[in-house]
Amino acid sequence: HYLRKAKKIYAQSHVIQQRLRHIGVHAQVLYPPETLEGLETGNYQYLLLPGRLEDARKRVSMVIDAMKLVTEKITLVITGDGPDKLALQERAAGDKRIIFKGYVNNKELLAAYKNALAVIFIPIAEDYGLVTIEAMKCAKPVITCTDSGGPVELVKNLHNGFVCAPHPKNLASCITHLVKDKTEAKRMGKNGFNDVAKINWK
Repeated sequence: HYLRKAKKIYAQSHVIQQRLRHIGVHAQVLYPPETLEGLETGNYQYLLLPGRLEDARKRVSMVIDAMKLVTEKITLVITGDGPDKLALQERAAGDKRIIFKGYVNNKELLAAYKNALAVIFIPIAEDYGLVTIEAMKCAKPVITCTDSGGPVELVKNLHNGFVCAPHPKNLASCITHLVKDKTEAKRMGKNGFNDVAKINWK
């Protein structure tokens, strides 16, 4: 009722724009920038999976299952807390490459982004996903899925990351590709950084 009375409406992604369109409300897409200050590029050492450990929406278990198919020597750092933490830790038990950091403050999260090889973000039908733009502002390639919603609007397959079908085998293939070719990971990361450079508060 009140949205229809507004003179101008902005949606933070095409996903939200489509939802509003279904109720007869027109909105212009305007991507918001990151809110985490101090993002920067560092080394390319490990895989990072940040966010809430709510598996039904974030699909952390799929990433864990993908790691079981990756034979390369690479660490997966999972940050965040949530209702499925214990179940996910049990699922990853036995694989010393998977590290659960739990809740991290902004300073720790900045450090995690800084030295990641790539950031994995595969939610289902995400509204927007600040993780995507935070990763790109650090020049990190992003691995996401075809049904992840908002992230797919920014991640372009083989350009600044991977957009793959939501299956552990496909994720494992993307991970392996980047682990074997860090030069390619850096190229994708640089592309992503350039792609989101104009998304700022100004």
